[in-house]
Amino acid sequence: MTVGGMAARKIAVVLILTLVCSIVFGSSLVYAGSVADVYSQLAGDYAGYVGQLNALAPGELQGFVGDLDTALQGRQFTSEQQFKSALLSAAERLLTQSRYTDLLTALIGMFEGDLQGIMSGNIPAALQPVYDTLKAKYLPGSGNPGAPAGGGAAAPAQAIQAVVAVAESSKAVSITRELIQAAEQSGTPVTVNIPADVDGATVSLASLLATPRAGAAAIATGPLPALVINAAVRFSQGAGTATVVVSLPRGTVVSAPADSNWNGVIQAPAAVPGSALAAVSGLPDGLDPDSAAVVAVGYGDVALAFDRPVQITLPGQHGKSVGYIRDGVFRQIVGPPLNTNSAGALPSGSQDGYYDDGVNIVIWTRHFTQFVVYAVKPPGAKEAALSAYTDVPDSYWAAGAIRQLAQQGIISGYADGSFRPDSRITRAEFASVIARALNLAAVTPPVPRFRDVSPSDWEDGAVEAAAAAGLITGDGAGAFKPDDPITRQEMAGMLLAAVPDKDAAISADAGAAAEFTDEDAIAGWAGAAVAVVAGEGLISGYPDGSFGPLNQATRAEASAVVSKLLALRNGAEKQAASGRQAN
Repeated sequence: MTVGGMAARKIAVVLILTLVCSIVFGSSLVYAGSVADVYSQLAGDYAGYVGQLNALAPGELQGFVGDLDTALQGRQFTSEQQFKSALLSAAERLLTQSRYTDLLTALIGMFEGDLQGIMSGNIPAALQPVYDTLKAKYLPGSGNPGAPAGGGAAAPAQAIQAVVAVAESSKAVSITRELIQAAEQSGTPVTVNIPADVDGATVSLASLLATPRAGAAAIATGPLPALVINAAVRFSQGAGTATVVVSLPRGTVVSAPADSNWNGVIQAPAAVPGSALAAVSGLPDGLDPDSAAVVAVGYGDVALAFDRPVQITLPGQHGKSVGYIRDGVFRQIVGPPLNTNSAGALPSGSQDGYYDDGVNIVIWTRHFTQFVVYAVKPPGAKEAALSAYTDVPDSYWAAGAIRQLAQQGIISGYADGSFRPDSRITRAEFASVIARALNLAAVTPPVPRFRDVSPSDWEDGAVEAAAAAGLITGDGAGAFKPDDPITRQEMAGMLLAAVPDKDAAISADAGAAAEFTDEDAIAGWAGAAVAVVAGEGLISGYPDGSFGPLNQATRAEASAVVSKLLALRNGAEKQAASGRQAN
């Protein structure tokens, strides 16, 4: 194999779409029977391909066929690019699941000779009719396929991306008619991505401002395209950066008072120091400034308003209360109105609402301003002892780590005031802790990654987020086993992907696992992870020189390793920032 893992996956996505899946839905079949019926005909008509795939990945092809169609059922598309994007996304989500690992490997191995053409995005001419068949099924009015294989049909056009990446040299982004047209053709929102090293970025809607009428009370835009602003923001010292996502639904109208002289500019989300709260009146009793994250978005203190709710996702702020500041006065947002990700959850006539998805705070609002998420100290609690649990004295070995994570809202105790540091921590609980520590946005894919974690489970958003970030992969049979106590080697496996410059760390720490007396007891898949977390000082061995890979981790151990991980990442980030300044 001559290509890396990410490139290989993209290649396999194109291959499986153009060759395998579309054969199943091809014009030679009447797709009305069961998946088993369709698969039987596929196996007969394309015995060579199917036989080789089944030899390398027994049973996976048949399951994939059914899962892909299930992911597309009930959907209709208005453009070919929209259909193509949905098809590619569904296939890639399925291929990243552990139950299709062998199928992915088999596809790459079978078609390695076609890599160059596929890498450039070209579908082989012989397979174009197959692609057209899928398009005809799910894209109304796109025509009937029928060109014979090898008919020389042209490859599909490249995707039109309505995406703008902001740079320090060009902080001002204008939403132009051309950008909107690209979004409409691609069926995607206009997206503005702002990295952490760019301060003061703005998004201008000036080209969309309506001609003001004489005596009008407001300056307003016309209906906007769907607009997403992704801004990397540092919420607190040492916590790293996280992406605040602002989503405006298609058709939204933005307005400002006529006397504000608003010029159509929206200032992108940016962190405001918590110390600024000292000048704000109306703060709730017990608000802890150290726990508060203040994010400003809009146009200074001008009251930008929307004719429908827009969404602001504040990552990693689970468990906190929410409010906003207008004219120097704090106003609390009462919520969540419903435990759902829906604009319909915002009551009629209400300006704001929010919900907590277990990892993030998601605000629905009809205005922009400074939004605040914060924790409230227990009555009478000392400021320095916010998380002084009844069973975690100062002398306890992990007391500092437990307090740190509790104060940051990463881990919490129990209603009786205890933390239970020596209790076992489950795989779902640890996945949630590390997702909060890394400020991962909750993920809810159309097709769940794991058969034992459903959207109704409390841990779903965090587990899916951790999986999307490459922290977890499941057991190889489609299960995550969320309620099982996590072992030390499993904990190491989840930590590995979060280690800065992971590949270099694997190379540098390659021999660390061999230093443990029970090296032979460490699973093969966990060897590199144990070596890295041990070499980086995240997990230590026992006094007898063993690692104890199958020992079940405790809540205290989990707190300690995550605290060390945050310190490691913060140090790497500072070093990188220092290097950028030097250059």
